[in-house]
Amino acid sequence: MNTFTLSTDEDLARERIERASHDHPFCRACGQPMTIEVRGRELWIECSSLRPLRGLRLRLASSFHDRHAIGSRWLPARSQPS
Repeated sequence: MNTFTLSTDEDLARERIERASHDHPFCRACGQPMTIEVRGRELWIECSSLRPLRGLRLRLASSFHDRHAIGSRWLPARSQPS
C-alpha cells in the first residue's frame, strides 16, 4: 500500500531549521553555537553572539560571524490593524 504524506508549512519550516542546525552547528569565526532567529518575516541561523545586535551593528558584525537565511515563506503574515 502506498502512503502519501502531505507536508504543512510548519513541517517544511521545521525541516529547514533542523537541516540548517545540522549543517551549521557552530560559528566558524568564534566557535559559538548557532541559534535560530526571527528577523522581520525571515528565519535566520546565526552566531549566538549576534543575538543582541540590530541594524548597522548587526550588518557589520555579521560580516565576521556566520549568518545564513533559512527562509521567509513559512512565517505567517502579521495582521494589519484596521
